[in-house]
Amino acid sequence: MFSLPPHLNNFFTYKEINFIGNELKNNNRITFYNDQFFIKASRHEDLESFKLMKHEIFVYNYLKNHLNIIPPILWFYEDSSLSMFIMANLKDSPLATKRDAYCLNQSVNVNLIIEKIKTISHIPIPTTWNVTDNRQEKIERYIFNVQSFLQIPIKQKLTALLKTTPANSTFVFSHGDLLPMNIFYSKNDITFIDWEWAGIRSKYYDKTLFLLFSHDPSQVITRYSLMKETMIWDTLFLSLRELNNLNRVKHLPLFNKNIPKWIKALSVTLEL
Repeated sequence: MFSLPPHLNNFFTYKEINFIGNELKNNNRITFYNDQFFIKASRHEDLESFKLMKHEIFVYNYLKNHLNIIPPILWFYEDSSLSMFIMANLKDSPLATKRDAYCLNQSVNVNLIIEKIKTISHIPIPTTWNVTDNRQEKIERYIFNVQSFLQIPIKQKLTALLKTTPANSTFVFSHGDLLPMNIFYSKNDITFIDWEWAGIRSKYYDKTLFLLFSHDPSQVITRYSLMKETMIWDTLFLSLRELNNLNRVKHLPLFNKNIPKWIKALSVTLEL
């Protein structure tokens, strides 16, 4: 059983705190916001979410000297059963409201966002983090999982490519989940949220992920040359990972809607 810390009274009304408590009783992980504040909380029962929450709190605190790209944490709390943090509710709007929007507003300055994304790679890597490039291993697993809906030419090209050695990658600090929905944008400011997947990845990972979800993936791959030797492994990894994720939700409408999109992305990346 958990109990909510009294300090929540500094941010939320009695009614809002009751709502937060009831939500946490029914869900291992919740988010809630009012006009001023945003809270994310996780219960210990969901160990994976709890670990991600603790990691995200660490990252936000680690990045407190880089407030040009993140919103500051106003307060955080951790005990054996509960973990949470509170930040000011952002006034800007996210670039998307769902993961698979694939359509940025034409007024968005994509190049400006890319330049901002590059600043993430300049952040020093925490000394406790280790560099591990397991993209090929995961790509092989994803191919096995989704092979039933990959055409033979795609399988053959992927098999041949996996026998080669990836170009040497520079590994840097990475946000890890830089979807448009995790980017708050205005003409004067760009802010990145949801740092729970922050880690060490290739130099182009965050940029590639953002671009693939900014518009139709196959069009983006051509427009930004994401099939280049320096970027192809991240493009393949992310495309196959999305197919793998969709393979888990065959019963949902988004499966039939998005599977062709990512198969085409693979074909374009492999120049078939």
